[in-house]
Amino acid sequence: MGRTALFRARSTECKPLSKHPNLGTEGIALERGFTIMGFDSGPPPLRKPGLIVDTELKERLAVRMAIGSILRAVDMVNREYGGDITAALVFASVVEANVGHLATNPEATAQLATVVRLPPNEMRRPVTGVALAATLGIPNETVRRKIKGLIDAGLLVRIDGGLIVPTEIMASEKMTRLTRASFINLRRLFIQLRRIGVDMSDDGAELAEAVA
Repeated sequence: MGRTALFRARSTECKPLSKHPNLGTEGIALERGFTIMGFDSGPPPLRKPGLIVDTELKERLAVRMAIGSILRAVDMVNREYGGDITAALVFASVVEANVGHLATNPEATAQLATVVRLPPNEMRRPVTGVALAATLGIPNETVRRKIKGLIDAGLLVRIDGGLIVPTEIMASEKMTRLTRASFINLRRLFIQLRRIGVDMSDDGAELAEAVA
């Protein structure tokens, strides 16, 4: 029995993941992920569309797909943060400021990959509230309030030089669940873009100029 047939057979014996009482958002994300990867957890999937030749149409479809991905991400974050999207943006910005430098440092990234799954606190670069406000374009006072709420919730820690999201928070069940759901959402976008013929390579001059 193939994996699709096996999954279909099992799905008739149990509730869909999205309806499972103990999974919630993760169940919805996982069910979507299974569908993306070819498992039949519901109605038969639509036929794979052909590649789009018209450049303008392809770009419009790609942007629409990207917007859908952003909205799904916002929905996931809202569920995890009680609908406070501003607090979620502040939190995400701290995470990026803490570890963003590692992505541009191949040596540090390679070293990290051989030792641990998550960067230790000593590798995290702290960021100030003023810098966060400038990056997000949000008033300093608003950012200050959100930072206080996140610190009170145990999600941020203030150290010399600014704020960090400590490794133990990033390794928590909640963050692991959100990271997994975000990865599935991102993979879904990549698959959609590839199906309409969007060039995902990085050797084009136009892309090189865009990311420079």
